[in-house]
Amino acid sequence: MKMYGSVINRLMENGSQEYIPSIGDGATELMWSDRRAYTITKVINAKTVEVTKDDYSWGGVGGREMGDNSKWVFAPNPDGPVVTLTKRKNGKWIIKGESIKGTAFLMGRREMHHDDSF
Repeated sequence: MKMYGSVINRLMENGSQEYIPSIGDGATELMWSDRRAYTITKVINAKTVEVTKDDYSWGGVGGREMGDNSKWVFAPNPDGPVVTLTKRKNGKWIIKGESIKGTAFLMGRREMHHDDSF
């Protein structure tokens, strides 16, 4: 299997296979090496949910510490664009319409990480 992007993000892709979705829970978009926080706004069924991207700000003192998720402050944005996610046969939550290798989400948790290295 060819690896791509952040090892942490690739490991997180498999972290929500047993997750049962609930409105108000967090979700995290897992990109190449960045992560973005979302909120579950609608549960259509056990394998389909809608999420909106959270607003966020740095709540720490001084510059951001790479990988220090504890200092981000998240706020749900009910007016944000809606993204529909579906749970696939491999257990991953993927944006509806994308292939099984598409953008995965970690469910039940909000994470924020911006990789400043490129």
